[in-house]
Amino acid sequence: MFVNFLIGQEKPISDWKTTIENENLLISERVLSIDDKKNGIEKEYIQYSYQNKTQKQLYVNWDFKSNYKYSNEKLELTDEDYRVLILEPNQTFIPKYSIQKDRIFLVFKRVVNAKKINPLIYSSFANLTTKKL
Repeated sequence: MFVNFLIGQEKPISDWKTTIENENLLISERVLSIDDKKNGIEKEYIQYSYQNKTQKQLYVNWDFKSNYKYSNEKLELTDEDYRVLILEPNQTFIPKYSIQKDRIFLVFKRVVNAKKINPLIYSSFANLTTKKL
């Protein structure tokens, strides 16, 4: 018996645009809508694409630094902001909301149709480093 654990529909609502590019790595972003009204989910996320431009494995690490409109918190980085990827040669990794372990690579943007629920002002890749393995 096949059981579908897909949560909502993932729908791109913007085109890909380059966020960061260097000799080893290309990071692009677009806005992704998650629409699952049945389960009360109507959100937008920033979805990133991570492309290894080398012929070797690539170790990538960074901190997601995000600022939300109604947040009074200081923008200090914590362990929760830290991310690591190991990309195979020429691999492109595009995380999906429907895959639980991928969600840490998405950045919450806003709740659809909610005016005062902390919309994202900006998100950036702090302390980004790459290393060929």
